[in-house]
Amino acid sequence: MANKKRANLAYIAGKCGVSKMTVSRALRNDPCVAESTRQMILQAANEANYIPSSARRFGAESCHKRYYILFESNYAEQGSFFSELILSIQRELFADGASCFLGNIDGGYPEFLKLFNIMQAEDLAGVFIVGGAPVEHINAVLAGFPNVVLVDNPGDVRLGRPYNAVVFDNRAGCYLAVNHLLILGRRRILMACGPEQHYFSREMLLGYESAHQNAGIKIDRSLIYYGGFRLADGQDIVASALSKGVEFDAVFSTDMMACGAINALKDFGRSIPGDVAVAGFDGLPIGKAITPSLTTVVADRDKMGRLAVQRIRDVESCPGDEGRHLKLSLFPELVPGPSSMGRKRG
Repeated sequence: MANKKRANLAYIAGKCGVSKMTVSRALRNDPCVAESTRQMILQAANEANYIPSSARRFGAESCHKRYYILFESNYAEQGSFFSELILSIQRELFADGASCFLGNIDGGYPEFLKLFNIMQAEDLAGVFIVGGAPVEHINAVLAGFPNVVLVDNPGDVRLGRPYNAVVFDNRAGCYLAVNHLLILGRRRILMACGPEQHYFSREMLLGYESAHQNAGIKIDRSLIYYGGFRLADGQDIVASALSKGVEFDAVFSTDMMACGAINALKDFGRSIPGDVAVAGFDGLPIGKAITPSLTTVVADRDKMGRLAVQRIRDVESCPGDEGRHLKLSLFPELVPGPSSMGRKRG
């Protein structure tokens, strides 16, 4: 490995047979550098253990755009759904040579105000608000920064300003899953939602209702449960329903909660999908790891992250108000699996 004295731009340039300027551009992901050249330079930099000097932090590279990604910690508890979405946004920003910071916004208004002041001092190019967030926080960000995109958050009628959003069509996705169960002959579908006032819970209910109405089947409201979005919440809801003797032949929830439901069904000796079919929403890796693997509605987090960054790019380049505020909705895909495909039809 090269020593620290040699691990500089001149050393890497000499190893690769290019100029120091080309090395600098390659390390900043400048699109003017050919991909083959960039890869060669990155390999040489890695082998040399090259670390950019902190002295350059506020030099030529200070013109790079900076962004903030805001989220609530309870959203982060949803595990891989959250991390994949955040990582997708980060990858897109880094590919443009931009930097981003993460900010937690569920510590109450005084804590949010501290974060807000820090953000204003950063001369930010834009802000992404990922997942649920208090309306007053979103309104403050919309008022304080010119380029804001809500991600996996459809917004709220209480927002006082127009906004951009990139979301999944959750209602359509929930309809797909519930309709799938109804087509298979399931008639008593227990639905385990998150908090009752959460936007995803409301959209789950709309999809659930639409599928039943389209099939001409009356809804039993006693089969609709609210809790949290964790695996343990799904397990507790289904275990409680079974303990009380509630009759149901299917369960629909988020992937994480649906996996909890499968655990509870197994604990009570119920076969899946023989006795109870199970379907989820999200397309998380845990759905493939559990037995039987989960029928799910896949929400493409990587695509959502890329579209969110593209949306903020479009806003930055928009000269006027036309097309400046849009809501983009991604249509999910139903992927049937062993947890629902089995006996029951007719």
